[in-house]
Amino acid sequence: MKVTTFRISTCAVLLCCACLSFGQQETASQTQSEAKPSPRAASLKRSPVKPPADAKPKLTEEQKAALQILETAEGSARGFEAPMRSYSLFQIASSLTNTDQKKARSIFNDAFTASLEVRDDDDTKERLQQEVLRTLLPLSITDVEQALPQAEPKVRKEVSQGIISAYTSKKEYGKAIDLIYQLTGWDEFPYGSATALMSALPAEMSS
Repeated sequence: MKVTTFRISTCAVLLCCACLSFGQQETASQTQSEAKPSPRAASLKRSPVKPPADAKPKLTEEQKAALQILETAEGSARGFEAPMRSYSLFQIASSLTNTDQKKARSIFNDAFTASLEVRDDDDTKERLQQEVLRTLLPLSITDVEQALPQAEPKVRKEVSQGIISAYTSKKEYGKAIDLIYQLTGWDEFPYGSATALMSALPAEMSS
């Protein structure tokens, strides 16, 4: 028991150090970039060129080292029991959102899947799911929407409001309406979200 506790504590420390290190390196890199704009950068500001959609930010050597630590921490985290596994994967994914969104999305989804295994602790389960889905939402509405049927009812209600709001702001009203119909089938009718959506609909759709 003491050996197991020691291993979990060691892995948790490794995870925290990795996330902190990676975040610090990322912040430092951004600060340096902003503090010393090159003539080339100034030129690009005048004539912006969009990078390819799948392009990844160039990493410094320090960031690469921190990323390797994160990968080691991820391997350790996957061996934890459900609550700690879900939380650890969530922290790792959060550290990757600005550098590797594809991998971050994958790990967020694994963190949500791990939360489904939490037993006899509904509060922890709800908090984990809420944090994972809330943070995943800006990266992929589709991923979050696909997770909704398995989410706890309270989480599903709160997160669905964010999805409907996102669809509404993008003027994707049809998707928002479809989700409201789905929610009605799972739980009670989402009056608040429906009212906000109706207020945002253009005249030709609300008549």
